[in-house]
Amino acid sequence: MPYIKTTWIAGNTIEVAKTYSARYGKKIARGPNQNKTPEAVKRYNAQIAERELRLLINENFGHRDYYITFTYRRGERPDPETARKQIDKFIRTLRRVYQKAGVEFRWIVVTEYKRKAIHHHLIINRYHIGEIVDLWPYGYPQIKLLDNTGDYARLAAYLIKETCSTFGEAGSPSKKRWRCSRNLRKPKVKKQVIHAEHWADDPKPVKGYQIVRDSVYMDVSPVTGFPYQWYRMIRPPDRKGAT
Repeated sequence: MPYIKTTWIAGNTIEVAKTYSARYGKKIARGPNQNKTPEAVKRYNAQIAERELRLLINENFGHRDYYITFTYRRGERPDPETARKQIDKFIRTLRRVYQKAGVEFRWIVVTEYKRKAIHHHLIINRYHIGEIVDLWPYGYPQIKLLDNTGDYARLAAYLIKETCSTFGEAGSPSKKRWRCSRNLRKPKVKKQVIHAEHWADDPKPVKGYQIVRDSVYMDVSPVTGFPYQWYRMIRPPDRKGAT
């Protein structure tokens, strides 16, 4: 029975998902019904969201771009709706600053307010950091630079975990796990029907790439009931001149 192989190319990374489909027959045994619990489906959907965000970051951001956490001074923390308006205004201001400098502005924002004091995580492409942080009047931003690996899986996992307690709940100012600029590039996607009974449990990387350790994941989807396999490959960064 054939299976479907989906490949995403995003920056320095390649991700692969393999799964069966009822379209090509009914010989594959579905997982037990007890696996289709609300919690299992929730975890599976979070994994899908994490992959989508990871691909988006890997495709659009890289070495020395900024990951900034914008907090509020104690006693001046707003409600979620006000906080959204404030970060939206800040993003509009940044867009004007970048446009004036002739620099394309790309961004992803995540807001969390339930488990911790309300704050925003913003990923943006590189510019003059001093000017950026001076424009935030509510607190002191925490600034980190993205490394040169091109694989920001840990960052994506952290941001998705941040949204799990507030995503979709009543009163949330945003019904999305993250928001982003419209000019972000989408990763290249290729789908293939592979005529083989089963995939290799130990996948091999394509030439020039390495399998990311601990990224090979196999399970049964609580949504479709079919087995699946995910894994990620990375092209090693050029160490010449790296700092």
